[in-house]
Amino acid sequence: MTETKKETKREAVSRTISDFKFVAKCVNKHEPALIPLKILGMVLGCGEIYIGEYYIKWVIDGMNQLLANPAGQNIFLEIMKLIFSVQFAYLLIGGASLYVDMILISRKEYQLRYKLQLELVELSARQDLECYEDHDYYENHEAYIRQSDTRIPDTLNFALDAVNGILQLATVITVIVTLDPFAMIVVALMVILSAIDQNKTIKYSYDRYLAEQSLNRKSDYIKRVAHHKDFASEVRIFHLKDFLMKQLNDNFSEKYSIYQDANYKFWKLKHIVQIIRTMIVTPIMLGYISYRVLTGAITIGDFAVLFSAVYGVANRLTDVIKAVDRLNFESQYFVQRIRKVFERKSKIEGPQTGKKPISSIETIEFRNVFFNYPGSGEPALRGVSFTAHPGEKIALVGRNGAGKSTMVKLLLRLYDCTDGMILVNGEDIREYDVLQLRDCCAVVIQGYHILNLSLLDNICYGQKYTETELEDALKFAELDEKVAHLPHGIDTFITKEFSEDGIELSGGESQKIALARATVREKASCMILDEPNSALDVYAEIKLNEKVFDKDNDETVLMITHRLAAAVKAEKIVLLEDGKVSATGNHEQLMQTSETYEKMFMAQAKMYLQESEDSEATIA
Repeated sequence: MTETKKETKREAVSRTISDFKFVAKCVNKHEPALIPLKILGMVLGCGEIYIGEYYIKWVIDGMNQLLANPAGQNIFLEIMKLIFSVQFAYLLIGGASLYVDMILISRKEYQLRYKLQLELVELSARQDLECYEDHDYYENHEAYIRQSDTRIPDTLNFALDAVNGILQLATVITVIVTLDPFAMIVVALMVILSAIDQNKTIKYSYDRYLAEQSLNRKSDYIKRVAHHKDFASEVRIFHLKDFLMKQLNDNFSEKYSIYQDANYKFWKLKHIVQIIRTMIVTPIMLGYISYRVLTGAITIGDFAVLFSAVYGVANRLTDVIKAVDRLNFESQYFVQRIRKVFERKSKIEGPQTGKKPISSIETIEFRNVFFNYPGSGEPALRGVSFTAHPGEKIALVGRNGAGKSTMVKLLLRLYDCTDGMILVNGEDIREYDVLQLRDCCAVVIQGYHILNLSLLDNICYGQKYTETELEDALKFAELDEKVAHLPHGIDTFITKEFSEDGIELSGGESQKIALARATVREKASCMILDEPNSALDVYAEIKLNEKVFDKDNDETVLMITHRLAAAVKAEKIVLLEDGKVSATGNHEQLMQTSETYEKMFMAQAKMYLQESEDSEATIA
């Protein structure tokens, strides 16, 4: 339901049915036996109810018959035989029901949640990066997709609970009609009262839930700021304790006002329903069936069954209404959003069947490439053209927002260009298997992340590398001496979140891990480095530049950097301005031909010199 258009009853039913089909399809994909097992559980449950409703009648009526016609029988023994016979039948059905519910169904549900978690990881990993530029998708992904492993099974359970409740309701009504059809008049009163009670209760609960949703998200965020390690320094330096507590107090005041209003409506409704049920409906029911016993129309056993069954109808109807309303709620506020994520088709990350294999990158050509980020009016790239030859060392430079990182994203097919073409080895990169294309590249992305796992996990990301490959990567990144002195070597955990021996890293050390992660892929034929030296000190940066632009290295190199001193050794420098290539050449050529490059270099040279002098003074 949207704010601009209220959903009709027919639309709500159609939407709920469609969402249930989606849920059933998901469940059947991973655990096809689960739904049949649940149906079997329903049938056994109805058998339990049937025996349960008639139990007392059979015992009381059997007792009356034995007392009326003793004929020399041991009455107590006969009664106990009857009781044990009924109990044995109840035990068989109840035991089977318990085994199905607690063993078979429980096991399948546990496995279903695990398999859904795996699918969610796979689903998120194969979505095109542009989906995060789509506000609706991103909101649904962040707010709901991580709940899918619980919401999908829960939605199935609510739907089957509604069906099960209806079956049980039909079983109890059958018992009542068999004993006394006129008792259904009282049942109708109970049904109407329960329906009104439950519908209003659910409405008040949902109204409160919706009103509190944004407030709950805000309070969760405030608590996360107060507790999370990433914010710990700011909380202490800027004395945020009082500020955060005031935010929580204001938030609580709003929620408490909503709670009071909903609670008053809820209490008033329950009080009225209790008066009607206690002072009107129950006396009518008891008076009617008592009259029927006194006139001999029904037995005392029938009295006990009818009394229990009429209340059973009301209780089971309440359960059905709860299940149906909860099913509608899950459909409207969760399954609809989850479906949008599940059903989104990826253009880049989809199946790679029919794509050309690729094992190495020889040449790269950007041919009149244009690109707009989804939802952005201004293009990030405007007709970019340049070529990288085999083994060429290229630096992409320019001011922030010039389009340097965008070029890397397009080359790695995190996005596809809006117009123009990117060629690798003379072929459009869209013709290649995208996974193999990326495997040809050793990459350090600008927004790299370090996991709170071991150093080995952060470098290898689950891939298998030889000891020599790992040693070479650590040496390239200048991490070999650091690792040699760690408590558990390369198996040492980063941060103490999962290990008491974990270590904290500086920004430069984290960047070196990202470098090792890229260079451990020795079979890669193209090195792509996006600001790999931004957190390094002067000397570490110089060493890195020497290694990256080493002409004996036969890898093609694309380095993005805003520090032009790093670009001096490049064979080719590509200067970008406002999404266009404004100049191409080596350092000496651009100093002569590009006023923009010359100004940027001279301004940075002064800053670079001062930084170097400061570092020397610190060492001294």
